[in-house]
Amino acid sequence: MSQFEPIKRNKYLERKRIAFSTKDCYQNACNCKKFDPKFYSEKEFKAANCGLNCLNKCVAVECYLGSCPAKQFCQNRRFQQHMNAHVYPFKTHYKGWGLAAGRFIAKGTFIMQYVGEVFSIDSEIG
Repeated sequence: MSQFEPIKRNKYLERKRIAFSTKDCYQNACNCKKFDPKFYSEKEFKAANCGLNCLNKCVAVECYLGSCPAKQFCQNRRFQQHMNAHVYPFKTHYKGWGLAAGRFIAKGTFIMQYVGEVFSIDSEIG
């Protein structure tokens, strides 16, 4: 794996990364409630704490810890917490690098966020 280098953030090659202010994050607060998992069943917990009915989750937006009513129990922060499926890179014979599952991944399971070099759609690079 001498040529494979894992990175935590995207590398923008042709433009600056867009940064959001804390004010922008607070405007996207959901209306979920905070439930401590010690006092609820697994089914109730999955529906609460930014689970199945979270407005942000429904529109594919992650919650921001500072504005989320569920705080540390929020279930809609997978990218921020790097909650990826168990996968590993491997070198293929003819196509370069691939990604293999380290264990079974059920249908509909979140795998991971793409992190890599980001090009413009009209790029002549690459």
